[in-house]
Amino acid sequence: MPEYEEKTINKLHARLSATDHSYFRFTFNLITYLSEKFENPFEITSRKKRMHWICKHLNKKKPGPHFKKDSNYILIATHELSLTGAPIAALKLAIVLTQIGFMPIIVSPTDGPLGKKLKDEKITYVVRSDAFKLKIKELKEFKYVFINTLLPIELIKTLNGTKIPTIWWIHEAKASYNTSNISNIDEMPASLSNNILTVAVSDYAKNLLMQYRKNYEISILRYYVPRHNCHGTKQSKSNNGKTIFCIIGTIDKRKNQKELVAVIKDLPRAVINSAEFIFVGYPADIETTQSILELQKELPQSIQYVEQIDPQQIGSIYERADYLICTSIDDPLPTVVAESFEHSKPAICSKNTGFTEIFNEYKCGYLYNNSKDDLKRCIYSALNQKEIYSEFQKNCYRVYTELFTKEVFEKNIIRILSELNRKMQK
Repeated sequence: MPEYEEKTINKLHARLSATDHSYFRFTFNLITYLSEKFENPFEITSRKKRMHWICKHLNKKKPGPHFKKDSNYILIATHELSLTGAPIAALKLAIVLTQIGFMPIIVSPTDGPLGKKLKDEKITYVVRSDAFKLKIKELKEFKYVFINTLLPIELIKTLNGTKIPTIWWIHEAKASYNTSNISNIDEMPASLSNNILTVAVSDYAKNLLMQYRKNYEISILRYYVPRHNCHGTKQSKSNNGKTIFCIIGTIDKRKNQKELVAVIKDLPRAVINSAEFIFVGYPADIETTQSILELQKELPQSIQYVEQIDPQQIGSIYERADYLICTSIDDPLPTVVAESFEHSKPAICSKNTGFTEIFNEYKCGYLYNNSKDDLKRCIYSALNQKEIYSEFQKNCYRVYTELFTKEVFEKNIIRILSELNRKMQK
């Protein structure tokens, strides 16, 4: 590097270390020019050059009031960049971290369609095949590290016992512990040091992990659902006066729509004629999908199946429906239930999800114990107990505003970071 550039960088390094934000704006273009060749922060060998790469990708928004302006870079390690639950939660996490003054960088071993959404949100992400094998010298550049799901277990092992503040966010269902996708359970540390704070999306996910590591201390960090300002106030009715149930989510065995199909077949024809069931979801399981299509052919006036729908239009389904039915047999926190609550629509929900405690506390619909008879009982209750529907609606929106808004998520992020800071001072 030419001597004059080296001197310039030294000056910029000193000024940036002093966190002169106005000076940073003035020198931003120069730093960008000097760091053009550094496209991957984990390939940059020196701290000084690595800082230049981070500055190049820095969001220009002013830092939020909760944190200092310097050293606000956060790493979020996630197992993939698909449009599924945990990666989308990582995106939402990065959005909120940016808004409160941090500069998040997401790293994943594989690319995927979430990358486009990250670019749209101007969130930096890095695809690196050995993303879970980052070294301490690389990880210590960040103020905090978020490990998203159980899959980056190698990173947890690397970080355990260091001075790097780490949040381990658990999303896994029961089935995840019984597949080759999860490293050997024995690889999880027997205990975690004070630099790691473990959080789970629900009590369901927390209790599953504690079956394997009873001594872990685990807090709750739920995701958030964007606000659409369209919550209902009345029970919806189609033109023919039917009660409308929607079933939203990928058609597969874990979502267990086939059980609902069997229940509908057992209902008296008069009951079926008073209801409408709308199935919405990608047909991942052929057998379950076929059972829905056959039911639709048999009962065309009461059964609809929508294979694909624009995410922007899903709200129209919720608005049309009276109830959501969630038949999942193993789901830590099904997003569709939180979405229905944002629209003030109660749900019939399986007890094998992360919503059981919420239903018990808020009275926002009907819980069933994953038996056909109990599911049938809940459908009858929804059809016949009209007098409590408005109360359900109020409770549903209360759940949303108290547990699932972006503002609540932001407060919870600040809370767990403060909790981690206190933990590390012990």
